[in-house]
Amino acid sequence: MEYSAGRLDAAVIAPWRATVRRILPRGIARHYRWLRYYAIKTRLGREAIRNIVIDWKYGGYCGGRTLTRFPETGAHTTVSTDYYELEKVFGHQGVSVRSNDVLVDLGCGKGRILNYWLHRGFKNRLYGLELDPEFAGRTARRLAPFEAVTILTGDAIENLPHDATLLFLYNPFGLPVVERLKARIREKYAHRLETIRIVYYGCMCLEAFLDDPDWTVQSLDHLQLFCRSVVLVPQVKRMTNAEVDASEPASVLFEQH
Repeated sequence: MEYSAGRLDAAVIAPWRATVRRILPRGIARHYRWLRYYAIKTRLGREAIRNIVIDWKYGGYCGGRTLTRFPETGAHTTVSTDYYELEKVFGHQGVSVRSNDVLVDLGCGKGRILNYWLHRGFKNRLYGLELDPEFAGRTARRLAPFEAVTILTGDAIENLPHDATLLFLYNPFGLPVVERLKARIREKYAHRLETIRIVYYGCMCLEAFLDDPDWTVQSLDHLQLFCRSVVLVPQVKRMTNAEVDASEPASVLFEQH
């Protein structure tokens, strides 16, 4: 059977081209997107080198991406923040660290945030809270020479330090756990809510706070961070005169009459 050139185009060439379009460009596009993402995130690899140098100053490499072993708890994949991003977050135009702040990294993973705070020379008390005992153990051993650092293993919501003031989150868990965190903070620190600040880097569950009048959301967009980030501040509810009167002990009320 003979085929014309036109029939060859329709019967052979077009399906072959469609197959190539389905397979080859998709792979190329996927690799291109990954390479572009990596080049931008690491500023053509310069920041990757910086990460390694500072990490090893504090005992070992802290980079990489590790899937959580506890997805049923709402925990997310462990990912480390680049030092140059942290420099913007806590730099002169970012979030100020006060001398009396107690710094807490919720979901500290391999401990790069703790490295950064040490690298900055902060003399504050530092806590790392980590669900995965393997990561927690490694980080605790690595940072054992630094007396200011304490690593707590287990549920970060239940392990919130009593003296915490400035909390850092890099999208460590999903919305249900974020809701638990909100409630726990208001309960645990009810007597001093005005001292609490949360730096939420990569705020994938920000909706938990946006429609909540008990929280103020302060954008960090001016820092031009790689991930959308905010500072969260709980609102302190002031009692009205009527509420104050209603809350006074009976003995006080009797003495007033």
